[in-house]
Formats: sequence, C-alpha cells, structure tokens
Amino acid sequence: MADIKLYGFNMSTYVRTARIGLIEKDIAYDSMPLEMWSEEHLALNPFGKIPVMKHGETVIIESLAIAAYLDAHFGGPRLIPEGAAGVRTMQWIGSFNDSVQSQLNMGVVFERVAKPMFGMETNEETIAENMPKVERMMPVLDAAVANGGHFGGNEPTQADWYFVPSINYAAMCPDTQDLVAAQPNLSDWLGRMNARASVQANVPEMG
Repeated sequence: MADIKLYGFNMSTYVRTARIGLIEKDIAYDSMPLEMWSEEHLALNPFGKIPVMKHGETVIIESLAIAAYLDAHFGGPRLIPEGAAGVRTMQWIGSFNDSVQSQLNMGVVFERVAKPMFGMETNEETIAENMPKVERMMPVLDAAVANGGHFGGNEPTQADWYFVPSINYAAMCPDTQDLVAAQPNLSDWLGRMNARASVQANVPEMG
C-alpha cells in the first residue's frame, strides 16, 4: 500500500490532472473511490470537491495545491517550474480554472456528454450561450502550443496536465470535436500528450 492516497472518480478532469502529475513524477499512489458529498468526503474536504490527496496524516485539497505539495516533497520533473516557465504555467492554470472549466467543460461538454450519462436533461440554451466563447477560445489555445510547444513552455508542466483531459473530452463532444480538429497545433499537442504513459493510464471508461 502506497503512502499517498488520491480520492476521486475517474471521469473528473481534475482528478485525472492530479493522477497524471503523480505518474509523471514516478510517485506511487493508491486511487481511492469516494462517494461525493458523503460523510467521508466532507471529512476530507468540507467544500465537497475532488481530488483530495492524503500523504500519511496530511490532507491536501485542490489540484494546484497537490501539485505544489508534490514538487515540495518529492523529486522528479517539476510540475510547476521555476522562473518564466513557472509564470507561464500558472497563467494557463488560472485561465483554465477561470474560463475553460466554466465555458468548455461545464458549459458545453458536461451538458452534451455527461448529463445524458447520468440521466439528466441537456440544457441547449447553456450550450448555445457558451459555444461562441469556446469558438474564440480554441485559436488562443492553438497559438499557445505552436511549434511543438506546451502550455508552460518547451517542456510539459502542470498546465498541460490540466488541459489534456478537457481537450480530449472536447475532441469527443459533437459540438466541439470539429473545432479541436481545426486547430493544427492543438491537435499535434494532443497527440503528443496522449502518447505519454501517464495520460494513457488515465483514460476514463465512458458510459
């Protein structure tokens, strides 16, 4: 049994982000199932969010805090680099949390893909409201990874591990798959990221 336990479920983009970071740093961990909003969950994180990581008796909530903790306490490639690459990494993580999560993930993909899986009704008005934002977003993401680059610079960073689960979902979603395919740099980046063992180990079962 590993010293680190990561709580959450496989379809969560944030849980997959944390798992990818652990694998990239070659840190052994146990993946722990968690019933959302259960007593166990709220005891770990009173805000009811995932992922949650336990290292011994230390509990860390929020995927960005988890990455910072792993960099502080373990070796391997830094998830959040120092210097200019670290600033760029944090910039893109902030953009993801502020815009990509609400507009792409929740505003389109969750409505179209996830809700029907859970027996919920898709809100077409929500999708229609967010699609123009996603259409403006995609070329910006494409430019960010031009010339074989990554969101943090020349090497993969935590910013890439934030984006790759979401862009994979977008590439599957009927409303956004053509938008992703139309971005040559983003499509190349996605192929490179999907070839990594850390990403291949975190492909969720759909349905």
